[in-house]
Amino acid sequence: MSHQIAIESEASLILGVLDRRTDPETQTILSSLDPESFLQVEHRSIWAAFQAIAEGGGIIDAWVLSRTLGKLKAPKSAQELANRYFLDLETQFQTGDLKARVDAVAEAYKRRTLANAMARLAERAFSDDLKTLEVDFQEVAGKMAQAGTPRMRSATDYARQFEAFLSGQPILPPEGRINLSRFGIPGIDGAIVANPGRLMVIGGLPSAGKTAMAIQAAVRTCQEGRRVALGSLEMDEDEISARMVATACGVDSLHALRRGVDASPENRAILEQVRRNIVGIHGFSGDSWTSLEAAIHREHRKSPLSLVVVDYLQLLEAPEIKGRRDTNEAQRIGEITKSAKRLAQRLRCNVLMLSQFNREVQEGQEPSLQHFLGSGQIERDIDIALLLWNTEKNPTGDRRTVMCRIAKNRGGARFGKVRLSFNPAHNLFTEDIRDTDGFTPPPVGRWEEQAELGGGL
Repeated sequence: MSHQIAIESEASLILGVLDRRTDPETQTILSSLDPESFLQVEHRSIWAAFQAIAEGGGIIDAWVLSRTLGKLKAPKSAQELANRYFLDLETQFQTGDLKARVDAVAEAYKRRTLANAMARLAERAFSDDLKTLEVDFQEVAGKMAQAGTPRMRSATDYARQFEAFLSGQPILPPEGRINLSRFGIPGIDGAIVANPGRLMVIGGLPSAGKTAMAIQAAVRTCQEGRRVALGSLEMDEDEISARMVATACGVDSLHALRRGVDASPENRAILEQVRRNIVGIHGFSGDSWTSLEAAIHREHRKSPLSLVVVDYLQLLEAPEIKGRRDTNEAQRIGEITKSAKRLAQRLRCNVLMLSQFNREVQEGQEPSLQHFLGSGQIERDIDIALLLWNTEKNPTGDRRTVMCRIAKNRGGARFGKVRLSFNPAHNLFTEDIRDTDGFTPPPVGRWEEQAELGGGL
């Protein structure tokens, strides 16, 4: 590959990154190549600036890029070329897969690396120690293998964690000790460990109250002063808002939706607090997880999110396999849960997804993790699993009893069963303390209190 073609490939990749700089997958692309992979010096400087901005959680724009290039003491020619690329974006329509552009740059780099290494090793083949030559050859092979492959996070020596322990402090930093999500149900809030980076799933048959519980979690979390993104592929804005009003204000959701309800000053204050802390992201069944994830990233950049709710898992198309016909349900759902787990860890928030059960579960029967529709990967990826089921086969009436099993709770106690009273009209779950099946949950906030004292982990 000629040098001119290599430079054109590099320019195409940089333009593609600028064009898709808000795409959540762009950060992975940026970790795929080191600056030394680029032939042109200016491209190396621009790529190093891209990586510095991404690692700092910033957004790549002309002003931020210019400032970062200055901090990196990049040559003036790199700044001039970056300005030209931003102008080119206004006149050129960028299409194509960024991964293919990464591969083109990586291939050119591998060829240059191999050619240079062969020339150097040939000169030293009969003069240097054979062991030294083997080590040098392995180093070259390692560089070639890494080019174009996303990096893991940088290594850590665990010094901070050990020093915290030795000084009698909790290993988790303060922001990692609290539950980011609230359900308003002591038996659940006091038991789950919903600290940053957790993927949670609520499973249940239709009519078990999955969406109601997710909306209740969104409302209660907002009332704690934390920001929530609620993504729905099943209900429109009006129906979701009516349910939130019912949960927050204790009114009938159908009346709020179709007839109107007189709002007290107290209700106005409550809803204003919820409104300030929640954002809705609505789509349609069959939308791609990639588009939903991009919207979540955009909202997180505006103001950090503590909780992301997705209603519901089986309605989404997977990010990498959309349109392919040779994939099954389990593979599709597995791709989504893996991506959702990465999202939770990257944004340091909780992601709460709803999931259907398979047909093996009967109404009124207690489910297990194996009953998730498209199970397998869901069980492996999630940190917290709440399983809901009605105690009666055909529940009727204004209130009904719903059981909740904490089937998975990474870092905390599990297998606890909480009896709930569900009021569908008010979209509200409350704890029924008559019977918890032998499970005595700690009071709400207990886990955080223990964590502050250095225990409860």
